[in-house]
Amino acid sequence: MCGKCNPVHSKIPFYGIKQALNELVLQLLMLDDAESTKWIQRFQSVLGSNYNVLYNFIPDLKLLTPSTVTLNKQEKKQMGGRFRTVLKRLLQCFDEYHTPLVLFIDDIQWSDNDTMDFFNDLLKDSDLRRIMFIGSFRPNNRKKHYETQLLDYVKPIEGFKTIELESFSYQQTLRYIEAFF
Repeated sequence: MCGKCNPVHSKIPFYGIKQALNELVLQLLMLDDAESTKWIQRFQSVLGSNYNVLYNFIPDLKLLTPSTVTLNKQEKKQMGGRFRTVLKRLLQCFDEYHTPLVLFIDDIQWSDNDTMDFFNDLLKDSDLRRIMFIGSFRPNNRKKHYETQLLDYVKPIEGFKTIELESFSYQQTLRYIEAFF
């Protein structure tokens, strides 16, 4: 699943993650009834009634996990504090059921602080073994503080790799375009 951060949405918390999870839910909705039922049961067993917390974030999730719980005003206020925990548990649904998952977020230099903090939390979680996180950024546009903090944290993690790609030259770009026409 993939999402993309951009400067227009850089103040919207979790924007790239929301795109990626919406894509994932749409893929799950295309499964046959038997497979879809398995995922519904997985979500309900891992999240309980907490999936209600994610309904505004991932509206199509309602199609997989129909709400049977009505929240009162106090519970709705408390939802904000549980959001990150429930979002992390949603990702753990895939890890716990031996389903590998790749989360790719493009242009993380435009991500908001909450997203960077969330990535940092996910990378610290040794229980997430079957989820591969891939983030791309453009070195000439990056937010130094959060990116540096994230890179400093992940460098010692086993399996972490940094791949630096050079920009295409003008000639390479022309050859690339010509190959399609």
